Amino acid sequence: MLTAVLTGAESRVLARDVLRTDGPFSCPGCGQEVIAKKGEKKVHHFAHKTAVECAWGRGESEEHRQCKQAIFDALTGVSHVENLELEKDFGAVVADVYAEIRGAKVAIEVQRSNLSDIAIAERTRAYDRLGIFVLWLALNPPSHGERFNPAAWQKWLHAAYFGRVFYWVEGAQIVQVHFDAYTEQRGGQVYFQKGGIERESTVFNKFFKQARTTNRGPVLDLASSFYPTAQPGLQMGGITVPRCRLFSSKTPRWWT
Repeated sequence: MLTAVLTGAESRVLARDVLRTDGPFSCPGCGQEVIAKKGEKKVHHFAHKTAVECAWGRGESEEHRQCKQAIFDALTGVSHVENLELEKDFGAVVADVYAEIRGAKVAIEVQRSNLSDIAIAERTRAYDRLGIFVLWLALNPPSHGERFNPAAWQKWLHAAYFGRVFYWVEGAQIVQVHFDAYTEQRGGQVYFQKGGIERESTVFNKFFKQARTTNRGPVLDLASSFYPTAQPGLQMGGITVPRCRLFSSKTPRWWT
Protein backbone atom coordinates (compact mmCIF):
# COMPACT_ATOMS: atom_id res chain seq x y z
CA MET A 1 0.00 0.00 0.00
CA LEU A 2 1.21 3.50 -0.84
CA THR A 3 -0.94 5.31 1.73
CA ALA A 4 -1.64 4.95 5.44
CA VAL A 5 -3.35 6.83 8.23
CA LEU A 6 -1.13 8.98 10.43
CA THR A 7 -2.23 8.04 13.95
CA GLY A 8 -3.36 11.04 15.98
CA ALA A 9 -3.87 13.33 13.00
CA GLU A 10 -6.21 10.74 11.42
CA SER A 11 -5.16 11.93 7.98
CA ARG A 12 -4.00 9.88 5.01
CA VAL A 13 -0.35 10.24 4.03
CA LEU A 14 1.81 8.94 1.19
CA ALA A 15 4.75 6.75 2.14
CA ARG A 16 7.16 8.83 0.08
CA ASP A 17 6.14 12.03 1.91
CA VAL A 18 6.85 10.88 5.46
CA LEU A 19 9.77 9.71 7.56
CA ARG A 20 9.71 6.44 9.46
CA THR A 21 9.83 8.47 12.65
CA ASP A 22 6.66 10.40 11.76
CA GLY A 23 4.52 7.44 12.80
CA PRO A 24 2.87 5.52 14.17
CA PHE A 25 0.84 4.73 11.07
CA SER A 26 -2.19 2.49 10.67
CA CYS A 27 -3.71 0.56 7.80
CA PRO A 28 -6.71 2.33 6.20
CA GLY A 29 -8.41 -1.05 5.86
CA CYS A 30 -8.01 -2.94 9.13
CA GLY A 31 -6.64 -0.22 11.39
CA GLN A 32 -3.63 -2.28 12.47
CA GLU A 33 -0.18 -0.72 12.71
CA VAL A 34 1.88 -0.48 9.53
CA ILE A 35 5.48 0.58 9.01
CA ALA A 36 6.96 2.77 6.29
CA LYS A 37 9.27 0.94 3.89
CA LYS A 38 11.65 3.58 2.55
CA GLY A 39 14.46 1.80 0.76
CA GLU A 40 16.39 3.11 -2.23
CA LYS A 41 15.46 0.42 -4.76
CA LYS A 42 11.71 0.05 -4.30
CA VAL A 43 8.77 2.44 -4.32
CA HIS A 44 8.22 3.76 -0.80
CA HIS A 45 5.23 1.96 0.69
CA PHE A 46 3.64 0.73 3.90
CA ALA A 47 3.42 -2.84 5.16
CA HIS A 48 1.68 -4.41 8.13
CA LYS A 49 3.99 -4.63 11.13
CA THR A 50 2.73 -8.12 11.95
CA ALA A 51 0.98 -10.74 9.85
CA VAL A 52 -2.74 -9.98 9.67
CA GLU A 53 -5.70 -11.08 7.59
CA CYS A 54 -6.19 -7.87 5.62
CA ALA A 55 -6.80 -7.48 1.90
CA TRP A 56 -5.40 -3.94 1.80
CA GLY A 57 -2.25 -4.05 -0.32
CA ARG A 58 -2.29 -7.86 -0.56
CA GLY A 59 -0.90 -9.28 -3.78
CA GLU A 60 0.76 -6.06 -4.91
CA SER A 61 4.01 -6.45 -6.80
CA GLU A 62 6.69 -3.79 -6.98
CA GLU A 63 5.63 -3.09 -10.57
CA HIS A 64 2.04 -2.68 -9.42
CA ARG A 65 3.10 -0.05 -6.89
CA GLN A 66 5.30 1.70 -9.47
CA CYS A 67 2.38 1.87 -11.88
CA LYS A 68 -0.02 3.35 -9.31
CA GLN A 69 2.47 5.96 -8.18
CA ALA A 70 3.46 6.90 -11.75
CA ILE A 71 -0.15 7.36 -12.88
CA PHE A 72 -0.94 9.44 -9.80
CA ASP A 73 2.09 11.64 -10.46
CA ALA A 74 1.30 11.99 -14.18
CA LEU A 75 -2.28 13.12 -13.49
CA THR A 76 -1.29 15.55 -10.75
CA GLY A 77 -1.65 19.11 -11.99
CA VAL A 78 -3.60 18.27 -15.16
CA SER A 79 -6.19 21.04 -15.52
CA HIS A 80 -9.22 18.82 -16.22
CA VAL A 81 -8.35 16.22 -13.55
CA GLU A 82 -9.85 16.85 -10.11
CA ASN A 83 -10.18 15.04 -6.77
CA LEU A 84 -7.19 12.84 -7.57
CA GLU A 85 -6.56 10.23 -4.88
CA LEU A 86 -4.43 7.14 -4.41
CA GLU A 87 -6.13 4.04 -3.01
CA LYS A 88 -9.60 5.53 -2.73
CA ASP A 89 -11.77 3.40 -0.46
CA PHE A 90 -15.42 2.98 -1.49
CA GLY A 91 -16.17 0.21 0.98
CA ALA A 92 -16.96 -2.55 -1.50
CA VAL A 93 -13.93 -1.69 -3.65
CA VAL A 94 -10.69 0.27 -3.34
CA ALA A 95 -9.56 2.06 -6.50
CA ASP A 96 -5.82 2.04 -7.14
CA VAL A 97 -6.18 5.59 -8.46
CA TYR A 98 -9.37 7.66 -8.43
CA ALA A 99 -9.95 10.90 -10.30
CA GLU A 100 -12.67 13.00 -11.84
CA ILE A 101 -11.61 13.51 -15.45
CA ARG A 102 -13.60 16.12 -17.37
CA GLY A 103 -16.29 15.65 -14.73
CA ALA A 104 -16.48 11.84 -15.05
CA LYS A 105 -15.84 9.74 -11.95
CA VAL A 106 -13.07 7.33 -12.90
CA ALA A 107 -11.45 4.40 -11.08
CA ILE A 108 -8.15 3.19 -12.49
CA GLU A 109 -7.42 -0.40 -11.55
CA VAL A 110 -4.06 -2.06 -12.18
CA GLN A 111 -4.71 -5.75 -12.72
CA ARG A 112 -3.01 -8.11 -10.28
CA SER A 113 -1.87 -11.49 -11.58
CA ASN A 114 -3.86 -13.32 -8.90
CA LEU A 115 -7.15 -11.60 -9.74
CA SER A 116 -9.54 -13.78 -11.74
CA ASP A 117 -11.91 -12.75 -14.51
CA ILE A 118 -14.80 -13.43 -12.12
CA ALA A 119 -13.33 -11.05 -9.53
CA ILE A 120 -12.77 -8.39 -12.20
CA ALA A 121 -16.40 -8.69 -13.32
CA GLU A 122 -17.63 -8.38 -9.72
CA ARG A 123 -15.53 -5.30 -9.06
CA THR A 124 -16.62 -3.75 -12.34
CA ARG A 125 -20.26 -4.26 -11.32
CA ALA A 126 -19.50 -2.67 -7.94
CA TYR A 127 -18.13 0.44 -9.64
CA ASP A 128 -21.17 0.57 -11.91
CA ARG A 129 -23.46 0.63 -8.86
CA LEU A 130 -21.42 3.57 -7.56
CA GLY A 131 -21.77 5.44 -10.85
CA ILE A 132 -18.04 5.16 -11.53
CA PHE A 133 -16.36 4.43 -14.87
CA VAL A 134 -13.52 1.93 -14.55
CA LEU A 135 -10.33 1.55 -16.56
CA TRP A 136 -8.57 -1.77 -16.08
CA LEU A 137 -4.87 -1.68 -16.94
CA ALA A 138 -2.60 -4.65 -17.52
CA LEU A 139 1.16 -4.67 -17.01
CA ASN A 140 3.96 -5.85 -19.32
CA PRO A 141 2.58 -5.14 -22.81
CA PRO A 142 3.44 -7.87 -25.33
CA SER A 143 5.39 -7.10 -28.49
CA HIS A 144 3.54 -6.56 -31.76
CA GLY A 145 2.87 -9.66 -33.84
CA GLU A 146 3.90 -12.28 -31.30
CA ARG A 147 2.12 -15.51 -30.50
CA PHE A 148 0.26 -14.97 -27.26
CA ASN A 149 -1.91 -17.16 -25.05
CA PRO A 150 -4.19 -14.75 -23.17
CA ALA A 151 -5.33 -15.67 -19.68
CA ALA A 152 -9.03 -15.72 -18.82
CA TRP A 153 -8.89 -12.20 -17.35
CA GLN A 154 -7.24 -10.86 -20.51
CA LYS A 155 -9.95 -12.43 -22.66
CA TRP A 156 -12.56 -10.83 -20.40
CA LEU A 157 -11.01 -7.36 -20.73
CA HIS A 158 -10.67 -7.83 -24.49
CA ALA A 159 -14.40 -8.53 -24.75
CA ALA A 160 -15.43 -5.80 -22.31
CA TYR A 161 -13.41 -3.06 -24.01
CA PHE A 162 -14.69 -3.89 -27.49
CA GLY A 163 -11.68 -5.80 -28.80
CA ARG A 164 -8.77 -4.23 -26.98
CA VAL A 165 -6.78 -4.56 -23.77
CA PHE A 166 -5.04 -1.53 -22.29
CA TYR A 167 -1.47 -1.92 -21.04
CA TRP A 168 0.41 0.61 -18.97
CA VAL A 169 3.69 1.79 -20.51
CA GLU A 170 4.91 4.64 -18.29
CA GLY A 171 3.50 7.75 -16.66
CA ALA A 172 0.10 8.33 -18.27
CA GLN A 173 1.02 6.45 -21.46
CA ILE A 174 -1.21 3.51 -22.30
CA VAL A 175 -0.87 1.15 -25.28
CA GLN A 176 -3.89 -0.72 -26.58
CA VAL A 177 -3.54 -4.26 -27.88
CA HIS A 178 -5.97 -6.28 -30.00
CA PHE A 179 -5.83 -10.07 -30.09
CA ASP A 180 -6.04 -11.40 -33.65
CA ALA A 181 -6.55 -15.05 -34.52
CA TYR A 182 -3.32 -17.03 -34.68
CA THR A 183 -2.63 -19.32 -37.61
CA GLU A 184 0.37 -21.21 -38.95
CA GLN A 185 0.87 -22.29 -42.52
CA ARG A 186 1.07 -26.04 -42.85
CA GLY A 187 1.55 -28.44 -45.73
CA GLY A 188 3.73 -27.87 -48.77
CA GLN A 189 5.87 -30.94 -48.10
CA VAL A 190 7.29 -32.70 -51.11
CA TYR A 191 6.69 -36.44 -51.32
CA PHE A 192 6.93 -39.13 -53.95
CA GLN A 193 4.16 -41.36 -55.10
CA LYS A 194 4.61 -44.88 -56.27
CA GLY A 195 6.55 -44.83 -59.46
CA GLY A 196 8.71 -41.88 -58.39
CA ILE A 197 6.17 -39.18 -59.20
CA GLU A 198 6.90 -36.05 -57.18
CA ARG A 199 3.99 -34.39 -55.39
CA GLU A 200 3.50 -31.54 -52.91
CA SER A 201 0.96 -31.66 -50.10
CA THR A 202 -1.78 -29.03 -49.98
CA VAL A 203 -0.85 -25.77 -48.26
CA PHE A 204 -3.35 -24.64 -45.63
CA ASN A 205 -3.58 -22.35 -42.59
CA LYS A 206 -4.02 -24.14 -39.27
CA PHE A 207 -6.09 -22.18 -36.76
CA PHE A 208 -5.10 -22.41 -33.07
CA LYS A 209 -8.03 -22.17 -30.68
CA GLN A 210 -6.18 -20.77 -27.64
CA ALA A 211 -3.32 -18.79 -29.18
CA ARG A 212 -3.66 -15.24 -30.49
CA THR A 213 -1.49 -12.80 -32.44
CA THR A 214 -0.90 -9.48 -30.70
CA ASN A 215 -1.79 -6.38 -32.71
CA ARG A 216 -0.58 -3.22 -31.00
CA GLY A 217 -2.43 0.02 -31.64
CA PRO A 218 -1.51 3.65 -30.97
CA VAL A 219 -0.10 4.76 -27.62
CA LEU A 220 -2.66 6.88 -25.76
CA ASP A 221 -2.58 9.52 -23.04
CA LEU A 222 -4.73 8.52 -20.08
CA ALA A 223 -5.79 12.10 -19.30
CA SER A 224 -6.88 13.04 -22.82
CA SER A 225 -7.59 9.92 -24.92
CA PHE A 226 -10.16 8.10 -22.77
CA TYR A 227 -13.87 8.78 -22.33
CA PRO A 228 -16.84 7.47 -20.34
CA THR A 229 -18.28 4.50 -22.23
CA ALA A 230 -21.43 2.49 -21.66
CA GLN A 231 -20.97 -1.27 -22.02
CA PRO A 232 -24.47 -2.74 -22.59
CA GLY A 233 -23.32 -6.21 -21.58
CA LEU A 234 -22.54 -9.23 -23.74
CA GLN A 235 -22.05 -12.97 -23.82
CA MET A 236 -19.63 -14.58 -26.23
CA GLY A 237 -17.51 -17.73 -26.20
CA GLY A 238 -18.17 -18.45 -22.54
CA ILE A 239 -17.38 -14.86 -21.51
CA THR A 240 -20.04 -12.84 -19.71
CA VAL A 241 -19.62 -9.09 -19.41
CA PRO A 242 -22.32 -7.33 -17.37
CA ARG A 243 -23.81 -3.97 -18.20
CA CYS A 244 -21.30 -1.52 -16.77
CA ARG A 245 -19.52 1.80 -17.01
CA LEU A 246 -16.05 1.74 -18.59
CA PHE A 247 -13.43 4.39 -19.21
CA SER A 248 -12.28 3.53 -22.71
CA SER A 249 -10.63 4.81 -25.86
CA LYS A 250 -12.55 6.07 -28.88
CA THR A 251 -9.67 5.23 -31.21
CA PRO A 252 -11.03 3.70 -34.44
CA ARG A 253 -10.29 0.03 -35.09
CA TRP A 254 -6.79 -0.44 -36.48
CA TRP A 255 -7.21 -4.18 -37.00
CA THR A 256 -9.05 -5.87 -39.87
